[in-house]
Amino acid sequence: MVALIKAGWLELHADRSEETNGNNCLIGRIDNVTDAEDGPSEVRITLPGGQTLCALATPEHLHARQLKSGATVQARFAASLVLLGIPM
Repeated sequence: MVALIKAGWLELHADRSEETNGNNCLIGRIDNVTDAEDGPSEVRITLPGGQTLCALATPEHLHARQLKSGATVQARFAASLVLLGIPM
């Protein structure tokens, strides 16, 4: 079983942020932030089990929440946005 979540569906928040509004929440560490010239930055996050998430966030969003490489981050998403499948 695999769970897929589109990068644009993840909401990034500082680890100390508590309110989840009923959304699922995965906590990980930001490995890399790749800025784009005209759009959101790509944020690569490693979860405790070794899985990698890729999220999209504007540079302003990241700066306001002090999210940068090495920071602990919450990746929040609604359960209805998870696509389930099986590897072939």
